[in-house]
Amino acid sequence: MTSRHRHIPAALVLILLAACGPEQPSAPSAPPVEAPDLRAIAIPLTIEVATGRVTVGSSGARTPQAQAIAPSFSLIGSDGVTLHATNCTFTPISNNSKQKRCTFDLAIENRLQITDLVTPTTFPRPPQGTTGVLVFPYSAASLGVPGGSAVPNSAWDNAPANFFNDFSGCVSGKASDCYRWESFAAPLYAGETSAARTVGFDVDKAAQSVSAYIVVAADLRDNPPETVTLLPEGPLCGWVTKVDVPFEGPVTATNPTILQISSYPSSMSSTGARRSFCSFGLSGTVPSGVTILGGTLRLYVNHLDGEPERIAPLVVDHLDFGTSLTDDDFDVASLSANIGTLPSDEQDVWVTLAVDAAVKADWNAGRGRSQFRMHFAKEGDDAPAYGSIYFRGPDNKDAPTLTIKYRRP
Repeated sequence: MTSRHRHIPAALVLILLAACGPEQPSAPSAPPVEAPDLRAIAIPLTIEVATGRVTVGSSGARTPQAQAIAPSFSLIGSDGVTLHATNCTFTPISNNSKQKRCTFDLAIENRLQITDLVTPTTFPRPPQGTTGVLVFPYSAASLGVPGGSAVPNSAWDNAPANFFNDFSGCVSGKASDCYRWESFAAPLYAGETSAARTVGFDVDKAAQSVSAYIVVAADLRDNPPETVTLLPEGPLCGWVTKVDVPFEGPVTATNPTILQISSYPSSMSSTGARRSFCSFGLSGTVPSGVTILGGTLRLYVNHLDGEPERIAPLVVDHLDFGTSLTDDDFDVASLSANIGTLPSDEQDVWVTLAVDAAVKADWNAGRGRSQFRMHFAKEGDDAPAYGSIYFRGPDNKDAPTLTIKYRRP
């Protein structure tokens, strides 16, 4: 996509859908005399009547004729959006022996990197009170049969509306610039795909195919993802050691900059393990009302001891151990066990782990923090060797971090 599309201001645009197939239907039907001719820039959709196969083509070139009917130079095609369509499901139409009803699911993928699709405001003019991205079939015809028709049916949830002017109503049976339509939830964030909606056409049974053109209308809003990097909650970052000797029970130590994970096999005088924990506060650091896109846990491997490669991998669990780190948290039940692993074969390096699902779940559940436990996969009697890994920065200054990626509403 050209640079002008990346920097369009948040004003009116007409988004014309594009997608996965190069095939484009021929002989599109002409629009009503009152409607602007958008065929040169609309997205072609072909339905094979015998099989129900739906193929989506690419939008046409930005011709001078197409630019002339646009209110601005904000027309984009397959470089901005993609249409996803399932195949048709056919059902009979009551008291209609010449046609059958085709319904299929339709979804919109926003391919823009930092720009959301939001409710259009002027052209095409949305019905009063409408919110969402508008989608409507601009023209449709059955091919391979004289005078073949393809009529948008009630699977398009909304009754015909006049999108292009305010001087003619929508009269049943009269050709005009009125179209059945569907609304998709907005904003449709950059890089996301909408939920599917069911739409359809009533088509001639004898036709070979249906040629349809689909238009989607939306305004653009620049809304790049943002990040915030969180430091640990000091008293909630540390380790718990649980061995048979010389300790009678678990021992807890907290330090936000020094973490140690160890496994002590039965061949040693102390059999058991040391597990590390870290908590990161979300409340008050991540702006309220945002949508969390993901998170990245980052730690510095300061030192390796023994043979950690023999007891690897180093497993990370997603926890909710609350507002204090205690001995009981050594084996407290996890929210999600083994959400990922960290390397344990190299020292003096930074290591990272994507923890997207964990931070999303914490944010959506209102827990106010994300908490993790790290331990070797093989511990105590199950470990063939001793191994330890130390997470701390140079001069014990670099604490673990959790970087949250989010988007504002």
